[in-house]
Amino acid sequence: MKFSSLLVPGFLAGFLVIPAPGQSSPLDPPVVPLPGEFKRLEEADLPLATRPRLAIEEQSLEPLANAFSGLWWRLTGQHFALDEDGPAQVILTLDPSLEAAEAYRLEVDQAVRVVGGSPVGVAHGCATLLQLVQPGTNGWRLPRVSIRDAPGAPFRAVMMDVARQPHQIETLERMVELLFLYKIRYFHLHLTDDQAFRFPFPEVTDALPANQVIPLSSWKSLVAYADALGVTIIPELDLPGHSTQLKRSGYLTDPTPADPLSDADVAHPINHEKILRIVDAMRAVFRSSPFFHIGGDESGAGEALVPFLAAVNRHLRQKENPLGQTRLLVWEGFRGHPAELPAFGDDRIVVMAWESHYNPPWQLLDHGYELINASWKPLYVVGGGSPRYPHIGGRKWPVSDLYAWNKDEFWHWQAGTPVFEDRGPNDDHRDDGIWPVPPSQRQQILGGQLLFWEQKEHTVLPDSWERVAAVAERLWCADRLSSTDFVGFLRRSEAVGERLRRLVQPVRLRYSGGVDSNHPTQDDFIWFHRSITVVADIPQGPKGVVRYTLDGSAPSTDSPSLAAPLKIEENALLRARLFVDRQPVGAEARAAFDRRPARVRVAWFDLPRRALSEVPDFSDRNRWKPTRTDLLPELRGPYRTTEPVGQQLDATLVIPEDQAGEYEFRLQTRDGRAKMLLDGRPLLGPTDPREIQLRAKVELAAGPHAIRVFHAGGPISPVLLLALRRPGQERFVEISPHLAEIPRETEPETLNSLGDTVDLLARGLGDWLVLSPSHRSAEAIARFDHGVLHLSGRPHGVIQTKRWFRDYELELEWRWPEGGRGGNSGVLLHATTPLLFYGWPSSLEVQLQAGRAGDFWTIGEDVDLQVEDAKRRRTPWRAGDLHSHRRIPRLVDGVERPIGEWNHLRIRAKAGEVVVEINGVEVNRGIRSTVVAGAIALQSEGSAIEFRSVRLHPLLKTVP
Repeated sequence: MKFSSLLVPGFLAGFLVIPAPGQSSPLDPPVVPLPGEFKRLEEADLPLATRPRLAIEEQSLEPLANAFSGLWWRLTGQHFALDEDGPAQVILTLDPSLEAAEAYRLEVDQAVRVVGGSPVGVAHGCATLLQLVQPGTNGWRLPRVSIRDAPGAPFRAVMMDVARQPHQIETLERMVELLFLYKIRYFHLHLTDDQAFRFPFPEVTDALPANQVIPLSSWKSLVAYADALGVTIIPELDLPGHSTQLKRSGYLTDPTPADPLSDADVAHPINHEKILRIVDAMRAVFRSSPFFHIGGDESGAGEALVPFLAAVNRHLRQKENPLGQTRLLVWEGFRGHPAELPAFGDDRIVVMAWESHYNPPWQLLDHGYELINASWKPLYVVGGGSPRYPHIGGRKWPVSDLYAWNKDEFWHWQAGTPVFEDRGPNDDHRDDGIWPVPPSQRQQILGGQLLFWEQKEHTVLPDSWERVAAVAERLWCADRLSSTDFVGFLRRSEAVGERLRRLVQPVRLRYSGGVDSNHPTQDDFIWFHRSITVVADIPQGPKGVVRYTLDGSAPSTDSPSLAAPLKIEENALLRARLFVDRQPVGAEARAAFDRRPARVRVAWFDLPRRALSEVPDFSDRNRWKPTRTDLLPELRGPYRTTEPVGQQLDATLVIPEDQAGEYEFRLQTRDGRAKMLLDGRPLLGPTDPREIQLRAKVELAAGPHAIRVFHAGGPISPVLLLALRRPGQERFVEISPHLAEIPRETEPETLNSLGDTVDLLARGLGDWLVLSPSHRSAEAIARFDHGVLHLSGRPHGVIQTKRWFRDYELELEWRWPEGGRGGNSGVLLHATTPLLFYGWPSSLEVQLQAGRAGDFWTIGEDVDLQVEDAKRRRTPWRAGDLHSHRRIPRLVDGVERPIGEWNHLRIRAKAGEVVVEINGVEVNRGIRSTVVAGAIALQSEGSAIEFRSVRLHPLLKTVP
């Protein structure tokens, strides 16, 4: 939804900028999820007292007030006055007449008033309040606004798998806080699986000495905290499949003593009463949940599955049960529409549709079932495995896919599944792996769920920040969003996300050096060359000390302080945490740093969505164009992937003089195929995707030998392993340590030492090249006088930095000479090929033309980026038209100052994103720029223009 009365939000130094009322803007407010109605009341903000009084008008809001007060302190360093007399500055209250229990109103005028249809609705209003509060010159302040809001989908959930990997209760508390901040209603916990039984049920868990449980008291405390913040925890007991631990415990009765316990034995009626005792023990702890999840997926129970699920459902629906009635949730794991699992009526079950293998969503809907959309693509975030042998580890779709999804679309990535094969009815696009739910059945889709499977504990929060925000908005807004404009979402989520993260994880680690932020290794470790420098970004809230370790141990009050920049020169696992009054606050920050040498060059290629049955020769550039090229420390398949991807890996094996002889090579792949060339000749392959090893022996003389591997990886687990056996050795060893090191040159983003600002006019024109298509003298184009750079405008030309840059913030001032009419010029970013187009270098231009400052222009066929509201703002591409599609108008007008006055320009260019601010207002933003490094150039284009204070600030990278 767009708001004609909204004011321009911007982003400056990590905080919101919401200018005065009455300024026209096409931009949505800087709140996530996007509210239904948002209006700025007046220009002046509401200043908050040093210790604002918080009042509640209903006793049922006391738990929320206490929890909210703790988060407010963590963000601002201020404590609410909860028990003091006097006028309240923040008031929480209920209004049952609101249209929905989760609806809320937020009024910030002379005081702050949060009104909800229930305590959950009030909690949503408090979450919005935390997004809006910002620091001022004399304390904290709030914009005076009026907000009316309610969710579009009732079921908005995040699931965590705490069974396959151990998690501390503290991590779950931090996740509860994150879900509260983005108005996620349910927190689904997968408590049991083959690997562990985390819920303490003594008759089971006491018999499993290696099993780790979370104490009952911790579970109860977590539930109380979540309930206070409006987040309800749904427990899952995954049966009858995934039940190894339950089988091992000896708790169940074996109906077939001669055979090992099977899934069918778990589901046997003889065990129903015992399992229902576990169900009730869980329900007694997670009592606030209206749902109970019994699993039901990937079961070998056969015909015993449906009667088992039906028995659990009957038990949950008993009116005389002292725990009340609970709705049964099951994974899509049964087939058809058995009468025992009702789709209608008071005893109906709700199905989480995830794979489409057992029961495609169109069949479930046709049979009348209510569904939760849990599409494996793009909603699964899968961890587990090891870095070199990931199984399906690392499968996590980009945030842009999550934002493109909605609850009324089912997606899949795996060939052969009904959704991937587009077998559903009413599907106009038969080759996209997406099935749209017909409008007549969309009321049966209750919502959706983001799912974290097999995640190691330390990866959960880094993988959650942006993904939770994206899914929260798609579900909260549902049909209210006028578009799925991902760039606009990024603008808003960036404006609030940094501060919301501070609530959950107060310490942010930033670093200088290392590979670029989009390097393939970044998801596993931060790869650097000689050294890397890390700083701890201290929050503006409670004052404390950040302490750290480098050996992977947990930081304590005795650990050293990270108060000064930390230089790292060896492999290290850095863990850092904020301590206030010697007590830890929030989650810790963590980063792995890797200094291994470069040994492999890799080129990456997009492949069709169906895995190839052959291995292409990716060196044929007439057929295959690389999407990027990189150096790697090892020869391997992709670190992370969600779609089929191709690789050409090149390395050099150097045989010492005393080790010449017979070598044996071994190549294997899973979910993909590969072939290996040695010194330009085929040696091994193509491999079989089922991990069948191929071997070959060859005599190698002393000296260098070229290794080349072509790898066509599949979408789920593209493992590539190459090993060798040296003369006289019995065992194969992984080849990477034996490959020659590749020199790593200084990268463009390596500027000066940490924190240095580069004054690009410090030496006048000494750091610039003057280029002109007419080859006129430099003096005819540019001169520098008393700190001001004068460009003549005629002849045309540019001045361009001699150095290339990457990841920076560029600030400058410009003006048109007084008495003139203004004219045309621009700042050219990432300039490379000179004199390419009308005399301008290949680059991305930030326009300075009078009246159009802030527009983007792309200069060069290979230069492009994605922008907000692109369909409206960009001219469709027209063949033969050199100007079509190249101009991207700014989003905000009326920001330039009169002719003769200095304007301020700030450009942030980092990892393919470019953000433009003029005089403090964000006017344009693009992502996924096809150019990310190069020189900076200033145009002389027909009219005289002046520049001063041209400074470049290197941007530190941030650990997720």
